[in-house]
Amino acid sequence: MKRILYTLCLLPLIAGCSATRYSTLTVASTKNFETKEININKLERSKNVTGSSWALRIIGIPFGSPTIEKAVEDTLENGNGDLLVDGAVYTKWWGFPALIGATGWYVKGDVVKTSANTKVDTIPTFENTPIENIKLSNPQTNSFETTQGEI
Repeated sequence: MKRILYTLCLLPLIAGCSATRYSTLTVASTKNFETKEININKLERSKNVTGSSWALRIIGIPFGSPTIEKAVEDTLENGNGDLLVDGAVYTKWWGFPALIGATGWYVKGDVVKTSANTKVDTIPTFENTPIENIKLSNPQTNSFETTQGEI
């Protein structure tokens, strides 16, 4: 009984974890975006957004494969954007030797949304308006106008 008690007391001492800064990213993305006429400094940023990709290991057998791409994707989703600016990549692990543990990637940085929000709150109706009288007046705001005025 004493031997089991000693083992249980020593188990937390042999457990470990680590976080090491792996890389710095000036700009990164896993999504397509238009770079024409974008000034990143003028866009709204979500600061210090984090994301990660982990894989569990049981008795040394990995269940999954963590990737930097998945961690960057998770960060972009958490920040609701499509561009990571001033990011840092960390590799992390924790575990009890030969029993259970996890390894993964952790990304932290500022997230920017470069694409315009094209959500339309109301759908314009053009009842009794000839199609040749309708034109898109402003593509950024999705506003339409007719010969009778803007809708």
